[in-house]
Amino acid sequence: MAQQLSWHASYDPLTGLANRREFERYLRRRSPQPNEDRRNTPSLFWILTDLR
Repeated sequence: MAQQLSWHASYDPLTGLANRREFERYLRRRSPQPNEDRRNTPSLFWILTDLR
């Protein structure tokens, strides 16, 4: 049950895509540390407001 609640808090139930909070958490985990090479870290972030 806790795993199901966690999924619903992090993903859109209609599309199954990660919500903004989960996406930002993912980016923080994947971001290079200050001493790492940053050249190989592409990112793309779309803000879809009022998408219907």
